[in-house]
Amino acid sequence: MKDETISTMSAETIRTEFAIRRLSALYAQSVDRGDSNVFAELFTEDAVLDGPGRLFSGKEEIRKIPQTVKTRYIATRHELCGQVLAIDGVVATGETYCNAKHILSKEDGRATLQILSIRYQDKYRRDSGSWLIAHRRLVIDWMETRNVDLASAPAVPGDATYIHKIGD
Repeated sequence: MKDETISTMSAETIRTEFAIRRLSALYAQSVDRGDSNVFAELFTEDAVLDGPGRLFSGKEEIRKIPQTVKTRYIATRHELCGQVLAIDGVVATGETYCNAKHILSKEDGRATLQILSIRYQDKYRRDSGSWLIAHRRLVIDWMETRNVDLASAPAVPGDATYIHKIGD
């Protein structure tokens, strides 16, 4: 697989890569929107999500993650940067790069932006015709923290500077 170029990839390989890339995009979107139902549907029943200091086992435990994120942060944005996959029949492995941005509220009313440079190290499995995440390990490479001014952000959805709060 690693020697293939886009011009030598089979149509099936391209479809598989697209399906797995879509999983990552839906993962980011469902976390950012606080959508537990969509989030849970991206995982196998026996999936494991292994993050720093936390281990979630099974789809029902994993389902709780977006709501936990929603209560912890004012807003989040997960920006996918790239993905490399190795496909072997009905299983695949991959590494996805992401900049995860989290806005936290401070007691004094100000806000802090955490930008985490992360990698998802994944194992995928095709189950009943759909590609799903079977195991995801979240690795934090580094983190930057800075103050942000939310007072200038309008509270009107659709405005170019509107801050999308989780669940909006």
